[in-house]
Amino acid sequence: AVVIEKGGSVIRMGDKTMQTISEAEGIKDYVHSDIHSDWMDIFCFSQAKFVIGTTSGAFDAACAFGVPGALTNWAPMGHGPYTRRDIWIPKLYWSVAEQRYLTFQESLSMPMRMFGRTEQYEEAGFQLIDNTPEEISDLVSEMLERLDGDISYSQEDEELQARFKTFLASE
Repeated sequence: AVVIEKGGSVIRMGDKTMQTISEAEGIKDYVHSDIHSDWMDIFCFSQAKFVIGTTSGAFDAACAFGVPGALTNWAPMGHGPYTRRDIWIPKLYWSVAEQRYLTFQESLSMPMRMFGRTEQYEEAGFQLIDNTPEEISDLVSEMLERLDGDISYSQEDEELQARFKTFLASE
């Protein structure tokens, strides 16, 4: 909704196993369209202002064209975005035994830092918690502000980012 409100358009990418959505002004359910193809996927990624994506391989295609990503539900947390133009929010890790969220420092510890499959988290006693619609909307708003040159981060924002990057760089 944020993209549409700012005058943009959304092209929903994916595969045909995804549920069909109702198209509205500014939204195209391309994945279920007659023009859906591998080559058209690449073209769409190459022409995007930015991509809202996840850790799926589709973001790699956009990245190859220098298209920045607003990346959601990122896991594992130890594998951050590819470029400085990307912004991301990780999934949070919930300890089933302790009934609490792990801290970023705990989430970035080995070997969990590099788990690649949901089953690995489950076997270790953790659940991955998806980002909320509000978090995703905030991420998209931030990306739009960055691309428009309208972004301003507070001193606290900068300090929190620096702390997180310290955890990310460790180990």
